[in-house]
Amino acid sequence: MVSGTYTLPRFGLSNNGWQKVAAILVRDWQVGAVLQYQSGALIGVPQSNNQLTTQLALSVPAGGAVNPWNRIPGVSLFKQGFDPNSSNVDFRQYSASVVNGVTTYDPSASSYLAGGQAVNGTTGAVTCPVATCAWSNPAAGQWGATSTYLEGYRWRRRPSEALNIGRNFRFGKENRYVINVRAEFQNIMNRMFYSAPSNTAPQTPTITTFSQGGMQVPFTGYGVVNTVNGAGSSPRSGTLIGRFTF
Repeated sequence: MVSGTYTLPRFGLSNNGWQKVAAILVRDWQVGAVLQYQSGALIGVPQSNNQLTTQLALSVPAGGAVNPWNRIPGVSLFKQGFDPNSSNVDFRQYSASVVNGVTTYDPSASSYLAGGQAVNGTTGAVTCPVATCAWSNPAAGQWGATSTYLEGYRWRRRPSEALNIGRNFRFGKENRYVINVRAEFQNIMNRMFYSAPSNTAPQTPTITTFSQGGMQVPFTGYGVVNTVNGAGSSPRSGTLIGRFTF
């Protein structure tokens, strides 16, 4: 994170004519910025539904013990060909009512994440919501061998960029009266942000949609990014502040 403030200096211009007026108008303005750049938030490994933690009556303060799915080595954790931080990715293709003739109810058209392989005693039982299976559900009575979070299994980077500009206007005897004018802007670059995809139940790729703008937009289901009513977005905003001190 980087932050700083710069105050325009008093220019040594002539005390006569327009140069004096220009010096008064330009000097003492303050420009500040707070910039933060970091890696995307980690996406949690999906949790097994083999009921082992319930049978053992285990719990943790956060709301229940965890038993992660097993990671299948060498398989992409995202949908094939999808990179959440690529400059070429078009998120709108997953929100349209039809994608290449396939409705959004089809997980292969709506999910951003690679699906899971159901291993519950049935050899070869595969229910992947996308073309590639990245997860294997621990068999009944077994613990998963994967960490709760994996390095590299992250969502989009979310820069935070804020800018402000302001000035104190002093007047009166001994400059005892001050009018402070300040403008503050959040997400000054107007970047588009998206919520992280749902990471629950990769073995049951049920997609739920919502009618919006004449389209059926997916908003729940494994690997789905909810965009209904602008969910996850933080459009550029600004605030103008004025203060009089006497």
